[in-house]
Amino acid sequence: MSKIQVYGWDVSPYTAKVRSYLTYKQLDPVFNTPTALQLNFKIKKDVGQIIMPVVYDNDQAIQDSSLIVDYFENKYRSKSVIPPEPLHKICSYLLELMGDEWLPLAALHYRWNYPENKTFIFEEFGRSALPKYPKFMQQFVAKKMGEKMAGYLPVLGINEAMQQPLEINTHKILNALNLHLGQHEFLFGSRPSLADFSLYGPIYAHLHRDPFPDKLLKSYPHIIKWINTLNGPINLHNGEWLDTPTLPLSLFPLFQTWSQTHAPLIKSSIKGFNDWCEYYPDKTLIPRKFGSATLNIDGVQSKRLNLSYVLWMWQRLQQVYQNLADVEKVTVDALLNQLGVLEMMQTPLAKKIQLKQCRLHLAPC
Repeated sequence: MSKIQVYGWDVSPYTAKVRSYLTYKQLDPVFNTPTALQLNFKIKKDVGQIIMPVVYDNDQAIQDSSLIVDYFENKYRSKSVIPPEPLHKICSYLLELMGDEWLPLAALHYRWNYPENKTFIFEEFGRSALPKYPKFMQQFVAKKMGEKMAGYLPVLGINEAMQQPLEINTHKILNALNLHLGQHEFLFGSRPSLADFSLYGPIYAHLHRDPFPDKLLKSYPHIIKWINTLNGPINLHNGEWLDTPTLPLSLFPLFQTWSQTHAPLIKSSIKGFNDWCEYYPDKTLIPRKFGSATLNIDGVQSKRLNLSYVLWMWQRLQQVYQNLADVEKVTVDALLNQLGVLEMMQTPLAKKIQLKQCRLHLAPC
């Protein structure tokens, strides 16, 4: 059997998530740094877009970190990263949403709004994209790529007025995570979960690895220890899940922050999608955006695009919720009600969605 091949760069948070996950699962993956040529031809041909990471299992190309986790969780049952306790399971998926869809705001802000990072990032981009080319060519290509990435800041609502509230919000998350990790090795016990790998991705690849702000994580020693564990020989790690059906109190601040900031954006995406389904009943390719939405962090507001990708993530979470038995939903519903998202969780999207070739489509009837 051929080895699992992973194509991604060290600067990519989703590559970090997948790398650590596959290593933990003891699948012995081979990691490849794709060149610009491979990205433009091999990767784009196989998955429809220049994107990272892409995982090849024999001839099958799998893109999207969540799909990759789902695929290998179904194929290899040992060392599962999904907690068995219903409340912990739902919470792990909720924190995956925070890691994959909320923390990228902070990741992009710190990387591109601190100009001191550009030398480091451009060298990383250039060396990865054009490893055998002269440095001036590496720098030219890297700057083009960097400009494209920085262009996502206004798309996400990160303007000058939003920078300070976003940093305060980020430190709230880091402080809550650090306090929790001071009491538990991982988020749901002494073994890593889907939530651990998902939060680790942007925190490691951006907040920890990028050089500025200098020592951003210096006040969070438990996070640094957690990063080093997930970034080390995690394949050798064993542990146990929390043996209580309740949620540690130290996790509540993370969920409260998520519900106050990210949940309203998901609600806007759901409304945009449902309206689009009504207005365009014959279309099947879902647009990448539904107009604009309002980003609100502690009363500071900005306009951003009302993006559609999170709908697939939310539908995935709803499916996990729907598969719970009624008795298992009691504690889950109590938490979701406290967070103000119970109705959102229980209300199906207007139509089912599938992710194919990096685009969202309506699922066939």
